[in-house]
Amino acid sequence: MISFAVALGLLAVEEWSLPMERRVCEGLSYGVWSEPDANGRMVPVAPDSSSFEAHFPVDGFDDRQTCTWYTHQLSALDERPLPSPARGTEFRLTWLRSFHHPMSFRVFVDAQARQARLEWREADGAGGYDPGQLARHDVVLLDDAATASFLARLQEADICAATRQVDGGEDGAQWIFESSGSDTYCLHDAWSPGGALRELGHFLFDYASVPDDERY
Repeated sequence: MISFAVALGLLAVEEWSLPMERRVCEGLSYGVWSEPDANGRMVPVAPDSSSFEAHFPVDGFDDRQTCTWYTHQLSALDERPLPSPARGTEFRLTWLRSFHHPMSFRVFVDAQARQARLEWREADGAGGYDPGQLARHDVVLLDDAATASFLARLQEADICAATRQVDGGEDGAQWIFESSGSDTYCLHDAWSPGGALRELGHFLFDYASVPDDERY
């Protein structure tokens, strides 16, 4: 699998021109790699971008393949673009493991930071190959203590100021962090991160009962 890592700073939501992202993602010779055949060979596959919904701000990624790869995965998860909530904060982690099911975790926290809604989705393909289709979708309301714990981890991770990470290799996972408030949008793309970013992810993985040996 080809991997990429890019960090975006703080963007004004009014500069988020979603329709333009569709044009950025089009015109590719390939987007994802096929599953190995009987001889272990993989071929590049161009997903049908006409079915894609724009998910990221224009110029959010340096290359078209990254844009197409991530958008293809989110479309398979039946995800919608992260909005600019008038009251509160919305967060999403898109977790694309090379050889395991792609997953997305979405959290909305009300303006009083008293209650949060956690929603996660899982497709039946692989994050580094064909994502397949949506296989699981669950929603849970977090109590006050869990909401406070999530917000503390989100603040510690500080995705708006996260330092760009270098490509970590072929076998791992892309962790795409997004956060949207009333007037800001932040995006950080990391390759199997550690530290506070990883702790934030593990907090979410616990709710989806992800086995320890599948967390990378």
